[in-house]
Amino acid sequence: MFHSIKAIFELLKVEPNFSLELLQVMSKQRSQASRLITDLAQKTTKQRLAEMLLWLKETFGLDSNDCIGVKLSREEIANMVGTATEAVIRLLGELKKEKLIALEGKKIKLLDIHGIVVSADLID
Repeated sequence: MFHSIKAIFELLKVEPNFSLELLQVMSKQRSQASRLITDLAQKTTKQRLAEMLLWLKETFGLDSNDCIGVKLSREEIANMVGTATEAVIRLLGELKKEKLIALEGKKIKLLDIHGIVVSADLID
C-alpha cells in the first residue's frame, strides 16, 4: 500500500492534469456529501423519501410498467431514507393516496413524476 501512495504522489508532481482532475472529483464528492447532510438535517422524511424515489428512478430506470427497476423491501427503503420501516409504510401510503405512486408488491410505480419532484421540495 505504501508503494501505491508513493506512486500517486509522484504522479501528482509530474502530471498537472491528473492533479486538477483529482481535485475536481474530490470537490464534487465533498459537495454531494454536504448536500446529503443538509438534506438529512433539513428535509422532512416525506421529502427525503420522494427524493430517494427519484434517485432510484434515475439510477435503475423504469421497467415496462413504469415501476422502478429495482425491488426493495420497506426496511431497505427506510434505511436509505434514515427512518423507521413503519414511517416508510405510512408515507408510501400517503404518496399512493395522493396518486403519486402505485404499489405492486415490492415494486413502486411512479404515476406523477412532477408531483414527486414537488413532494421532494426540488421545485415549487
